[in-house]
Amino acid sequence: MEWHIEQLVNRISLFFAAIATLSLIYLFLRYPLSCAPSALNRRSHSQSLTLVHSPFPRSSCDAASRDVVPPEKRFNKLRSTRAFHRRVESFSSVFFSLRSLGLLSNASHVLCVSAGAGHEISALLDSGVVDVTGVELVDFPPLVKRADPHNLPSLTESLILVSALVSGLPCSPGGLWRR
Repeated sequence: MEWHIEQLVNRISLFFAAIATLSLIYLFLRYPLSCAPSALNRRSHSQSLTLVHSPFPRSSCDAASRDVVPPEKRFNKLRSTRAFHRRVESFSSVFFSLRSLGLLSNASHVLCVSAGAGHEISALLDSGVVDVTGVELVDFPPLVKRADPHNLPSLTESLILVSALVSGLPCSPGGLWRR
């Protein structure tokens, strides 16, 4: 009786192995429609691709054929949003209070650690501070440079202010943090 069960199990496993092999061959031989050049896959205008309206890639061909958005265009798009302006206004109010205390001036050397998209840096530059350096784990030009937190860039003169405000949290123009 055991011999019949062993033979049945071998036949079932051989059947499933054949199905898996045929499925794999089908996947390899199938021509991906998204890689085929057609008028539907091309954009009508080179500027029509934006960060918000680009479709999510459905295959590796879709992801490879996307237009690359230059960093300057990406930053200009981000800087034109209302949320960016509100965060910059909030940081400006924080830095204004530091100016009124005499801790910050136009000649100050400021290092912004974990600068994110550059809200703090933009607020400091708008307020008149000349020497501002923003570092983050991810490069976000033109304001934020990539740097290792254990090896921060050395500045020629001593730092007046090191800012590590969390810019990922939403804040109001009055400077009060809200969740």
